[in-house]
Amino acid sequence: MSNNMKICAVVPARGGSKGIPLKNIHKVCGIPLINYTLETLLKVDDIDTIIVSTDCDEIASVVKKYNPLIEVVKRPKELATDTASSDDVLLHVLEQVKQKYTHFLFAEPTSPFRTIKTIEKTISCLFKNQSTMTVVEENSIFGYIESDRFLPLIKGEARRRQCRVPKYKEASVLYGILIDAFKRRRTIYDSKAYPIIISANEGLDINEYSDLSLMEIKLKENI
Repeated sequence: MSNNMKICAVVPARGGSKGIPLKNIHKVCGIPLINYTLETLLKVDDIDTIIVSTDCDEIASVVKKYNPLIEVVKRPKELATDTASSDDVLLHVLEQVKQKYTHFLFAEPTSPFRTIKTIEKTISCLFKNQSTMTVVEENSIFGYIESDRFLPLIKGEARRRQCRVPKYKEASVLYGILIDAFKRRRTIYDSKAYPIIISANEGLDINEYSDLSLMEIKLKENI
């Protein structure tokens, strides 16, 4: 890695999840969910600092118990609501940190199967790109309902899956961003972001109890 690159990994972890109360520290196979993300990030040498942004003292305590060297930024309640944006959370973190970073990685704790390889590829791609994002291939036929009819978004798309042009969906597994560019845009989204393709397994996002059950099965099967 270039000596000019200084990377901060930001992990957002609010305490107000409605679907699964305190989801980010819900234990899966005896381990708090957030720890799976922290463990992977800690194994990447090119990450200078890991910061967890949270409004919840209980989550902060779990993080500090796991590794006292991980920084915790206490976010205000207005940035811990269902309507608060990731952009505002990141801006708040950047206002609080004292060190000067060139890039940040944004890693949701609800993506437990994020790999070291994906993180390293993200960092490598940031040498030539201001932003990166993870995507998962999705080759279904998508459409919308109008007048009680299903209308495909792509007209004339092949019915056989093998004949379709691959499509991709955004996965919130990992974003990599040049901080100066983020401050100008004030948003994580960048239409010019370099897409990093990951597997559906790595792209698993924990939202419901069924996702937690699937995660536990995958962990026990060592998938």
